[in-house]
Amino acid sequence: IAEYYRTYADLCVKLQKYKRAEDAYKKALCWNPVDLDSYLGLAECYKYLNMMSRYLDVTKQAYRFCCTRATMARYYRNMGFYYLSSYNTDMAKACYTYSNIYYHTDSELNYIENALKEAKDKGVTKDDKEYDIRTMQAMFDKENVEPGPDSKTIGIVYRVGELMLQDKEYALAKDCFSIVYDITNEQQL
Repeated sequence: IAEYYRTYADLCVKLQKYKRAEDAYKKALCWNPVDLDSYLGLAECYKYLNMMSRYLDVTKQAYRFCCTRATMARYYRNMGFYYLSSYNTDMAKACYTYSNIYYHTDSELNYIENALKEAKDKGVTKDDKEYDIRTMQAMFDKENVEPGPDSKTIGIVYRVGELMLQDKEYALAKDCFSIVYDITNEQQL
């Protein structure tokens, strides 16, 4: 049932019926409260509806379920969009740069760099900073942005893998361990 509501919501987004999509994503989450795709879809609705505080809240809720490099990158791109829309270009650039550590994409970072170059040319900003990982993590600490995946989530996925291994469900165990390896690069896995 949750998948039905999420699919309906996705279609509503494509048709730019964002209020209907919002309702459908919320119903999907009632049926499956750990569905990352529904959280991310709901955040997109709030983005299109220009409800940025709700966008931020839902993005932070989605964080708990991010357990792959791609979903962590998405979390940081969402955070980057929030900070960009709040005119905090330093944090936005840090978030977009950090997202590339998890899954490389140039589109958002190119957008922000072009916007910063335009602003610099107009004399609005002097930003041309490059950030190292420690600097970005210090910025995240100051703004309460998580500096990596939720260790509880990764621990749960790992534990489920162990249980599947004990039950001789090797394909499922491999899936779980692959997820944990993807995000941690732990060679033992």
